[in-house]
Amino acid sequence: MSLLVVKLPGLTVGELKIQSTAAGNLVTGVVKNSDASALEAPVEVTIFPLDSAGRPTDFGYATSDMALAAGGSWTFTATIPSPVNKYVAFAVYGQSPF
Repeated sequence: MSLLVVKLPGLTVGELKIQSTAAGNLVTGVVKNSDASALEAPVEVTIFPLDSAGRPTDFGYATSDMALAAGGSWTFTATIPSPVNKYVAFAVYGQSPF
């Protein structure tokens, strides 16, 4: 089985805000689709807090079960239990859990 991975330059994650809560860190942000075509569901964003060496220490994610229209955006919320000082965030779409 081969896996083809293609980066979509039109799919971006931005406007991230991090708020400390009793349950951990609440991360909100926006996934934008500036591509000319819609993205099939599900659309998912994963946020990885990084340690001082740049290695992931935990993760949080949010999933939308709706397609993301061309030019559209999706506001997400995710919870990450551990502290978040530096992070990377990735958005993917149309992933099958199997």
